[in-house]
Amino acid sequence: MKKEIRNLENNLISYKKEMRVLFCRKDIYETAADYITGLLSKIERKNRWQLAEGLGKTRPYQIQRLVGKAIWDEDKSRDFVREHTINHLGIEGTFVIDDTGFLKKGKNQQESNVNIRERLGE
Repeated sequence: MKKEIRNLENNLISYKKEMRVLFCRKDIYETAADYITGLLSKIERKNRWQLAEGLGKTRPYQIQRLVGKAIWDEDKSRDFVREHTINHLGIEGTFVIDDTGFLKKGKNQQESNVNIRERLGE
């Protein structure tokens, strides 16, 4: 198990190094690499403030700039992720993204949570 985790960590480090070509500026690349680390972390809610705090930053401005204002080639990024995914999963591979997000709490969200839980198979 430890070997598998080490391999995953090494693969993530390699992936981040490879994605450097997507960014003209080093600081934007470093923020993007941190952002990926944050998204894959145990940080419970993945909003910009909490990601920044979880990454040891005092303010979310770098992440906000990356997501909202930084200039980067979206088509090139899409192609990069697609190529990387095919290289590692194969053309017949399956990649599943769970976009349901964090389950809401409270009375107003009760009905929508039921629908989300049904989709999650709970």
